[in-house]
Parts: sequence; structure tokens; C-alpha cells
Amino acid sequence: MNKVVMTFLDRLAERFIALAAGLLSSRIAGLHAAAQAEQQSELEDLARRYDAEGKPEIAATLRQRLLGLPSTNLALEGAEQIRQLQPSVPGLPESLVTGPTGVAAELRDVQDSQAPADGDRFQRIELDAAGVVAVNPPFHIQARDRELLLALAQKVRLFSQRQVADHFWDGALANARRRMKQLAKRELVARITVQARTAPPLESPLASWRPGDSIPEFGRVAYRCHERWRQRPVRPCAAWIATEQAAQLFGGVRRGTLTHPTQATHDLGVAAVWLRLRQVAPPWATAWRGEDLFAEARRGEKLPDAFLVDQAGQVAWVIEFGGGYDAERVAAFHADCADRGLPYQLW
Repeated sequence: MNKVVMTFLDRLAERFIALAAGLLSSRIAGLHAAAQAEQQSELEDLARRYDAEGKPEIAATLRQRLLGLPSTNLALEGAEQIRQLQPSVPGLPESLVTGPTGVAAELRDVQDSQAPADGDRFQRIELDAAGVVAVNPPFHIQARDRELLLALAQKVRLFSQRQVADHFWDGALANARRRMKQLAKRELVARITVQARTAPPLESPLASWRPGDSIPEFGRVAYRCHERWRQRPVRPCAAWIATEQAAQLFGGVRRGTLTHPTQATHDLGVAAVWLRLRQVAPPWATAWRGEDLFAEARRGEKLPDAFLVDQAGQVAWVIEFGGGYDAERVAAFHADCADRGLPYQLW
């Protein structure tokens, strides 16, 4: 009798182990497939971006990688392939490099900070009496996440939900919301609601000036500033800002809150200018240094919305979003830049 019972229990154990092994195997396969699908989607997004930028050889190489479907991290391999295909010294556009020599000393050492690389895994960190402690499971930072978080930490103060969807997810609002919620769960971004006007389409600057050029017609520039806001009422707007956690990781100014919520319309306009440069002149977007980076060093001085800084640390352009400026304010902005010998673009 005991022998029969033992045999029964042995067979039952064998079946249970086989069932558990099968479930575990299926779970691992599912996780692997999901991760691979996410990496494949990321590489396809990169390929489309390079197609749009007129770099079909890079896009073709990325898609060739997709055909092989290796088991290693596709995103990391794709990023490495891009680095190999990019020019060794990308530099800035010629119009930036040869700009006037107006220099702000505090800009010389400003560079994009060391941030998590594409494909890195991130753990939320907290500081306590014992030091830095990781408290969350690893989180995969994609190339798109890195670019967005770096922009919010160093270049602009906020993006609207629509700006995020249109410029980082090709208009896929649901996908953008889903990913931003995941970033918010890791305390990298925070969702806020602001009262703001929708930024008008920004194709090119309203005024562009360099030392030696004729003075712009301030009244005409101001008229265009005012005219573009017609029939654009103030409305509640969902927006995203970087958190203090993101600032720690990406080296930007501490966020977590919007210091001047009444300026949300202006800040969204500044973000729209950066997004436009990212679209038509990516090196200019990389050279962008937001005003908050220099607020402490230049207390009491007028600060434009951004500087474009070349590799030598020289200010190649000053960027200002004109909002609804009147002629007097346009003239004051011009006078400040002219006194310092700085070229500018007023959007």
C-alpha cells in the first residue's frame, strides 16, 4: 500500500514540476518577446526619423538589423550602428560656427550633462543618512525617453501633452500618454495643468539680426507678434515637467514645479521654438542652452529664452520667443543684444 502511495506521489510531483517548468518557460518567452518587440519598435522609430532627415543609409542599416532579430539588445546595437555611421565630428551648421564673437564667459564650460545612455536601465534613487539607495526595480530608458527628459531638464520648462505626442510619438496621443505615465510612475516627469493659449505655428523667426545688419522695423515685428494670437483663448492645458529626480540624472535645473505658472503660454511658445529647431536643424537644438541654466550666474541681468552655443563656447545666436511683445519691448530686446554684440532670432 505504501509503495502505491509513494508511486502516486512521485508521479504527481513529476507532473507538477513539468507544469511549473512549462509555465515558467512560457512566461520567460513572453517577456523576451515583449522586450524584443519594444526594441524593434524603437529601432523602427529611429529609422523613420533618419528617413525624414534625409539619411536613408542609416535608416536602411537599422532596418537590416531588424531582419536578423538577434537575441541581444537591439536598441543598444542600433545606437552603436548609428554612432559608427555618423560623421566623426558632426559640428554645428556653418552659420553657427562663423557667427559673431560675442562671448559670455559663464557659457564656456556648459555642455549637455552626462545622462543615462540609450538602452540603460534606471533605478529610482533617494538620498538618506546612509547615502544613495536604489529603491525601484530597473527601468529601461529608451532613446526617445532620454531625448525628452534631457530637453525638459536642460532646455525648456515644459511640454504640452500635444507637443509630446506630435513631436516624439508621430501624433499617437494614446501611446504618448501611456509612456509618459510610465515615466511619471518612476518619478521622472510630473503632469500638471496650466492655463495657457495654444502656441501658433512657428515656421521661422519673425526677426533675425546680426551686428552690422539694418535695424528691424519694431512696429512691424510687434504687429506680427500680436496678430498670431487672435482667436486663441486661454484654456486648461495638460503639460509635463521634469522632476527633481530627472534633474539629478540629466544635470539640469531642479524642477518638480512650475515656478511661474502665469507664464505658461510663453514657456510653451519657447518649447515650440526648440521643437521646430529639432525638426529642421537638429544641431541647433543640441546647441540650445535654456535660460534657467544661467539664472544664478546672471542675477539682475536680462536673460533671453535661450542661447545657441558653438563648440568653442561662443554665443552664436540668442533665441527669444516674442509672445505678444509690443514695439517697445521688441526695441528693448534689440538694444540689449546690440549693446553686447550678440546676434539674435526673435520668434
